[in-house]
Amino acid sequence: MKGTELRLSPDYFTPRDVLLLREVLAGEKYEIIARTYNLGLSTLKKRLLVFFSLLNETNKTELVNHYAGYRVQLEIESS
Repeated sequence: MKGTELRLSPDYFTPRDVLLLREVLAGEKYEIIARTYNLGLSTLKKRLLVFFSLLNETNKTELVNHYAGYRVQLEIESS
């Protein structure tokens, strides 16, 4: 476990995106994630493709291999 943080920009990610990424990194199946968050499976997969692109990963395997053990959260802008 790497034990570090994946801080996501609120310009590109929503609080719900963080929840979805946490589920993916925990190894949950897409069907379960979609059902849990009341999303269509194709909608979830399309959003995950956006995540992969924004995080410079090609697919779920790369994402999980790179970020396993990371704590996922949105960056908080300081005023």
